[in-house]
Amino acid sequence: MAADPSEDWSPEFPDELERRRKRFRVERDATSLQITWDWASAAGASFLFLLGFGLSGFIYFMFLRHRFGNPKLSAAQHSSDVLMLLLPIAMYGYPGLAALFNKTVIRVDAARLSARSGPMPWDWPRDVSTADVGRVYCEEYKSWGRAPAPVLYRIKAVRRDASEVKLVDGLGSPSDARFIVEQLKAYLRL
Repeated sequence: MAADPSEDWSPEFPDELERRRKRFRVERDATSLQITWDWASAAGASFLFLLGFGLSGFIYFMFLRHRFGNPKLSAAQHSSDVLMLLLPIAMYGYPGLAALFNKTVIRVDAARLSARSGPMPWDWPRDVSTADVGRVYCEEYKSWGRAPAPVLYRIKAVRRDASEVKLVDGLGSPSDARFIVEQLKAYLRL
């Protein structure tokens, strides 16, 4: 049995290797490599908290509106109430559930390099022929929509024709991104 290449990888901090073992499941055999990690995070719980907060405020608002407002509401007013109810669910519920239950799987075999997230659809599945992969790297980028913008990391595969395929993004740690890239490079012999 071959030695696990993650043993040779030198982390920046002593506890980094142990944290990585808990976060990532690396399964390697003679024909494939699979790297899996769960998204479960405090962000998912906070999204669901915000959803509950928004829904409770909406329900209270609707109670006051129907209690003290015009009892003869039109169909258009009722449909706007439904849209107001769906807004916090769409904004906080889906991302919160995805952050709690999704996982990402990167799989490499003789034919394909693929990345998928699920069970809740989040991003398009990425597939590239293993024979076309010339390079794998991670890149730093800033997330939009928040101030100050957090620095995140994405992993890309570069085809032999110089086109790029984004495999994974949204990684919060540069060492996690480097670990995944090094696992892919070792398996693909790049």
